[in-house]
Amino acid sequence: MPWIKPTAEIMIPLLNFYQNDDVRQYAMVCVPDLVEAAVTALNQRKADPDFVKGLFLEVTGFMLKCFNTEPDINLKLTLVGAMEKCISSAEGLARECFDQKAVKTIGEALCVIMAESQKRMVVREEKKQKDEDMDEDEQIRILDANQTEQELHFHVSQCIATLIKTFKTNFLVVFDMMMPQIRVMLDPNVLAGIRKIAIFIWDDLIEHCGEAAARYFPQFIPMLLTYLHDEDAPLRQAAAYGLGLCAQHGGKYFQPFLEKTVENLVAEIKKPESRTDENASPTDNMISAIGRIAQFQGKSELLGFWFSCLPLLEDWQEGAFVYGQLCTLVEGNNQTILGQDYRNLPKILSTFCQILDTDFCPKELAPRVLGILQKIQTMPKNVITQVLNALNEDDRATVTKVMQEIGKKSS
Repeated sequence: MPWIKPTAEIMIPLLNFYQNDDVRQYAMVCVPDLVEAAVTALNQRKADPDFVKGLFLEVTGFMLKCFNTEPDINLKLTLVGAMEKCISSAEGLARECFDQKAVKTIGEALCVIMAESQKRMVVREEKKQKDEDMDEDEQIRILDANQTEQELHFHVSQCIATLIKTFKTNFLVVFDMMMPQIRVMLDPNVLAGIRKIAIFIWDDLIEHCGEAAARYFPQFIPMLLTYLHDEDAPLRQAAAYGLGLCAQHGGKYFQPFLEKTVENLVAEIKKPESRTDENASPTDNMISAIGRIAQFQGKSELLGFWFSCLPLLEDWQEGAFVYGQLCTLVEGNNQTILGQDYRNLPKILSTFCQILDTDFCPKELAPRVLGILQKIQTMPKNVITQVLNALNEDDRATVTKVMQEIGKKSS
């Protein structure tokens, strides 16, 4: 691809063309695509490895310098996103090009961006508190500015997530350096959106570093348990998801926190308002966390409660994981799930029929769900009749329709 080099020579210097914001923005959008194109060409053996490595290092090095000099917050947001795209598109090349010192340098720069952003939000809040007569327009400007800061934090968290996924346990030494800033973000006085982003960073760390990240459990799990009861629904969702990942990836190191985690999750799930529209997604993640604890921490006695909480209502991404678990348990003839004399079969049948052809049942899960439904369909007619009679009218209509369609496809 001969056009990449001359294009890069033009576009890279424009990343700090401070005479015109639009020019810088176009360069920030374009340059990561050049890196991606070069990496694609390299994978197809159509580019020189040394050229691609050189381009990657030049681009990321130039962006790193711009982190400190870019004056516009919206463009800094775009710049951080561009850095993330460069690293993620480079895949294994990034591991070859970046040693631990380079990764630490990027981590430090990202911490500085978050710290400066946090200071700006504090200044705005102090101004708001001091000026009791602040007009509505100024209040709206502060809200909009803080929203931009949250977007900036989100893009930084995405860049950190990519570094974690790329370097895994080798990133832990960098995370040690970042911990003071993460603690600041988790402070109860900080905006809920910022606290949520800090939890997302932790979620990525435990997911990709596993038990090696468990040394942070004493600092993070109590915070997750606290925010499991926060008034902000997205923050509760993030906390519940994080607890589930701790149970899944923390191994024996999660055991000291197991009892209290289950106690808090169950208490939230059992609240009368837990399945309202606002609370549906956090509750879905809490139910999923119970399932992860049952599976990965050997607490099979929780399966009955977990099953009683189904179906999920909102979070289809967690639903794919949860219904994958349900498939495994049904396929394995788990007696807690099937129930004595198959008494849970009506709920199993209606649950699977409801999720089929929805986002809760991705294409890789659909064949398993269909296989279970087809197996149920081969049961004696009197058993099928009993199952249908145990359903309410709406569920019975859904199940009957789905089973008829399956029958047509099978015949």
